[in-house]
Amino acid sequence: MNLLNLKNTLQTSLVIRLTFLFLLTTIIIWLLSVLTAAYISMVQKRQHIIEDLSVLSEMNIVLSNQRFEEAERDAKNLMYQCSLATEIHHNDIFPEVSRHLSVGPSNCTPTLNGEKHRLF
Repeated sequence: MNLLNLKNTLQTSLVIRLTFLFLLTTIIIWLLSVLTAAYISMVQKRQHIIEDLSVLSEMNIVLSNQRFEEAERDAKNLMYQCSLATEIHHNDIFPEVSRHLSVGPSNCTPTLNGEKHRLF
């Protein structure tokens, strides 16, 4: 009977109807504000993550370019060192020529000026 009594009270009492309507609208407004705030936060986080990833990719590109330039410089330095190699004729019967790189303090000591052998 209590349930039946509550149903009759809801149908007849204007104050209770207005209270339930007010609570329902308040809950709906609260849910909309929470969902909107969560969406805005998600969009901001997404934008922040995209910016971080673009910075990381730019740093990777710069590092890759630096490594390529170093490899190119090392290859040119090796070609230069090979051009300084001396020919040794071991045997006149075989016309093959062997080359060797002279190893000494001038070849083994790195130069402090890195721009000296940079040809590009």
